[in-house]
Amino acid sequence: MESASDFRRIYAKVQVLLERWPHAEGVERKALLSSVKEIKEMNLEEKDILSMADFAVGMAGRFPELQDGYDRKCASAASDLLFLLRPIEEKLLPSKGAADWRIWEIFAAAEVQRKQICVLARYAGCFKGESSDTCGISKSPLAMSTEKKLADLVAAFKDVQSQLEGHISSEKPTYSCSSKLASRASEIARELRSLPDLPASPESSEPGSWSLVEDTATAADVVAEVAGDVAGDVGSVASCWSVESQLSYLSGHGGPHCFLPPYLFQHVQSADESSSKSVVWAAAKDLQRGAKIVSADGDLIEVIKAEVQKTTKLVELELDQAVPFSTTPNHRIMVPSDGDDATVKAIDLKLGSWVMCSDGMAKKVIGMKLIHVESQEVLAITFHPDKAVACFPPPQEPLVLTKGLTPKPIRRGIRRGGAGHELVSLPDTAPGEYED
Repeated sequence: MESASDFRRIYAKVQVLLERWPHAEGVERKALLSSVKEIKEMNLEEKDILSMADFAVGMAGRFPELQDGYDRKCASAASDLLFLLRPIEEKLLPSKGAADWRIWEIFAAAEVQRKQICVLARYAGCFKGESSDTCGISKSPLAMSTEKKLADLVAAFKDVQSQLEGHISSEKPTYSCSSKLASRASEIARELRSLPDLPASPESSEPGSWSLVEDTATAADVVAEVAGDVAGDVGSVASCWSVESQLSYLSGHGGPHCFLPPYLFQHVQSADESSSKSVVWAAAKDLQRGAKIVSADGDLIEVIKAEVQKTTKLVELELDQAVPFSTTPNHRIMVPSDGDDATVKAIDLKLGSWVMCSDGMAKKVIGMKLIHVESQEVLAITFHPDKAVACFPPPQEPLVLTKGLTPKPIRRGIRRGGAGHELVSLPDTAPGEYED
């Protein structure tokens, strides 16, 4: 079974494949076809597919092999395929009847031997629980949220399959399939380019919004990440950091939520019930069951569960006039709403989205980064009552402890010889100057 890092390499290979193939010649072309062969020989099975995105990209990787001899049309079609590999919201797709299968038809048409149609049919069976013993994924969240869409796609693929069989039985099957693919890719890409962009909204994070690749990044983003274009430590902030001066993102209700171990909360301490209470800063890793935390609205909430978990992905959010904030992809962030509190998963936020901060103001998301890590500990914390809570990023390095100005001793007047005049004490520094 391929690991997550292996799949990122697959994304990178397919991206390079589609970008370079129309212009490849000689030795370069031979190496490129070797990459196609390598992807094909992976022979991905159900248990190896992390998502429908991997399936789509895997099929797209076989596209150039079928287009040998049609460079001009392929150059245009490959460009359109790259466009179609970008995240696409369901609301941006054409009207019903063309929303699902016209996108996937490209990938179906790219496989003349019908293999991917059979694979998708097996997927549909697994997702519906008809053959969960073969792949064991029928109970996953992805399965539950995409079951209906997959059923629609299977029906659409059957229609595409019949069209392909008609082309295959023609006198020039290779040319017919190639020209059909190129024209269809151009047509769909042209329609999608003409659609207006929609502003991000809380609803966009719910099932019904989907894409051919992970909606956190385009294929180009994945290539950049694989190349090491992710720099800096998680949660790094300026050295002039102080807790009170920083804005915090508000973590939404619907817990538990996962926090990075060093992130800070306002923790209420008291020696006993009768003594006065004080508010101190406590790291997520130090919170235990029963700890009292100050919620976003100032009420006290209690930690009823805190357990260590592992993650391999983090999302770093950058807000306008705020320090970066790192969290897990599924962590819910508070967003502005006319009615009840609304939340959006961190992974579903977009550039330009607005999120609520601890100062009661909404701030715009001006940067996002998906960070892949080998193994990062996070704290899954559940609060009662289930309210929004503010957490603050920690300083990257230990801070220097300092003190204020050295207090000067007070010099009082004395009498000399018992009869002199009183001496007035004068400071030994000029106005506006100070001395440690």
